Amino acid sequence: MTQRVLMLAKAFPPVTGGIETFSEQVARAYLRAKVRVDVITQTTLPAGRSEVQYPEGYLQLLNAGPGPQAPTGLRLSRLARELLKSEEYAYIHATSWRAGLATLPVRRGVPLFVSVHGREVLIVPRAMRPLMRATFRQATAVAAVSTATKQFAYSMWGDAIGADSWRVIGNGLSFPPQPTRDHTEDMQARPLRILTLARLVPRKNVQGCLSALAQLTASGRTDFEYRIAGSGPLADELRQQSDSLRLSGQVRFLGRVPDADVAALYRWADVFLHPQVVANDGTDVEGFGITIADAMSFGCAVIAGDKAGPSDFITDQRTGYLVDGNDPQAIQQAVRRLLDDRGLARSLGSAGQQSVTEMLSWDDHVKRVLEIMAPQPGPAQAESRWGATP
Repeated sequence: MTQRVLMLAKAFPPVTGGIETFSEQVARAYLRAKVRVDVITQTTLPAGRSEVQYPEGYLQLLNAGPGPQAPTGLRLSRLARELLKSEEYAYIHATSWRAGLATLPVRRGVPLFVSVHGREVLIVPRAMRPLMRATFRQATAVAAVSTATKQFAYSMWGDAIGADSWRVIGNGLSFPPQPTRDHTEDMQARPLRILTLARLVPRKNVQGCLSALAQLTASGRTDFEYRIAGSGPLADELRQQSDSLRLSGQVRFLGRVPDADVAALYRWADVFLHPQVVANDGTDVEGFGITIADAMSFGCAVIAGDKAGPSDFITDQRTGYLVDGNDPQAIQQAVRRLLDDRGLARSLGSAGQQSVTEMLSWDDHVKRVLEIMAPQPGPAQAESRWGATP
């Protein structure tokens, strides 16, 4: 009999966002693994049931429809109860703890797997904290997308959510394997192409990038082009900073780039600059860094922050540079090394591309989840890590 998994996702494409993309990629990997997956979620589509077709197969999507958080949560819970009564599932995969919360009153002993990304366990309203703790205590297994996510969660909550026993299962890549770059081009004969693709918020540290590049131009180095793709609350402030630093000759703000154009940007870039920092008093962190990994998969030499998720898939000075994002001098020095040695930029990009292509895969992600959850006892005997499931 085909194995069947019930996925609960707080939102799902066509809604855009990190967890939404994660949920879709995991669902498609389940289909490639010949696992039937039903998804309960909230999207902008009309409420009700539909079949979503992918090259790998189709999934059944049950949409709770738009609305405030509390009523939507109740509708998600009701939909889960209906499916769990009528179908037999190997386990439930909640792609965030808030989605998992909707299953607690209706699980009927079915094992529960919860994915953790970062900010959603660090920025939690006081009234929701008991519910978060209850969700993690009743989970059969929990996996963070990075070592840093697990560590940040443990440092904030300790044993209250059992973060010390979480597993770590990294994300996959957004694009299929890319060809290696053509190394016959003379990079020395043109400006170095530098790209940042990010939401323009303090954590992404575009402000630190501009300060670092201003140090380069002040020393006479103008042999680079810097494109910033993305939108966000800091957009106007960053444009003003660029103008005040007299970087308009090197910097272009592209705004939000359509998904269909992202691959071309990665192919254009020699260097991907993303020296992220920990913001908002330690509660806003880069849980994984999917755009960084994607840039590496296209052969970009990456300069990333040494805090949080990217440390799991970047080996400093071998597959990329990890720098202190709070230190513009450290960012500047990393860029300068690549400006001075274009061959180093190529070799770093090639090593990074090979590394992430071998290391990061949605199919491997789902394979590990199945390995964890497949041995679980049947619904009648299912237990959480903390004891018997109520």
